[in-house]
Amino acid sequence: MDGVTVYRSGPQFPSEKHYEQLKAKGFEGRVLDADLWWWHAYDYGWRRIILQTRADNSPIDLGRAWRDPQLAANAEVFYAEKFGKKAPDIETHRPPPTPEQIDHVERCRELFIANVQAYLKRNRAAWGEVHDETRTALKRAHEALGVTVQEVPKGE
Repeated sequence: MDGVTVYRSGPQFPSEKHYEQLKAKGFEGRVLDADLWWWHAYDYGWRRIILQTRADNSPIDLGRAWRDPQLAANAEVFYAEKFGKKAPDIETHRPPPTPEQIDHVERCRELFIANVQAYLKRNRAAWGEVHDETRTALKRAHEALGVTVQEVPKGE
């Protein structure tokens, strides 16, 4: 909600009275940007407490266009107090990878490199003139940019 100036009177966000007021407006009645920011904040806060998720996704805001972390946090506190529940903890770090995971990634890297090398070996002859034209165009681009590139001879 950064950069949005809000002029209003009435119940403060977040509160039961404020939520009921927004709810009473209905979908067509929530025309002010501030109303939409608050409505979605209530949704995100409710999902954190009732659904016990930190995913911060919402079926009414698929692109997260109306997601404001601070408003959602305020609504989360409101619902936590209302329902006597605590939101799930925020995952602050990812555990270090296991040796098996590291080995798997290394095998994937090796397979990727082998596949690229096989592709190049198989298709280098078929490229012919097109490949030479592309190489010439790339050389010109490198010269224009002032970049030097080491070229690998065919067959390597």
